[in-house]
Amino acid sequence: MNSLIIPGTRNTPSIHFEPAQSRFDISGVCVPENAGEFCAPVFEWLYHHAPNLPAGSIFSFQFSYFNSTSLKAIFQMLKIIRDANVMGAELKVHWYAERDDEFIHESAEMFAEMLSMTLEVIEVPSEHQANKAS
Repeated sequence: MNSLIIPGTRNTPSIHFEPAQSRFDISGVCVPENAGEFCAPVFEWLYHHAPNLPAGSIFSFQFSYFNSTSLKAIFQMLKIIRDANVMGAELKVHWYAERDDEFIHESAEMFAEMLSMTLEVIEVPSEHQANKAS
């Protein structure tokens, strides 16, 4: 099974889908100029590989920020994962959010409700808290 690795940029998240290492991570800022174009290879990879991943594989979404134009693309990624589960895969989604980031928390709730799926929200320290502790 092929890996999909797309390095993050100032405007796009890093994508690390490495089945051999059981790593399926999307992280960073998501404000691409064209979210559909940026995410096209991600959608294609998910369509072809998600239904065949080992049970218990975890997709980690850790956005520091995403804009409204990225909502549809993120929704589509989650929908493909949900559809793979409907077909018998047993995939999980971990949605990382800073404790005080209402937008990211509310987005997780919205996606979970719209897709009738479970997103396990995992709280992480905010950058402000991490800098304060250093």
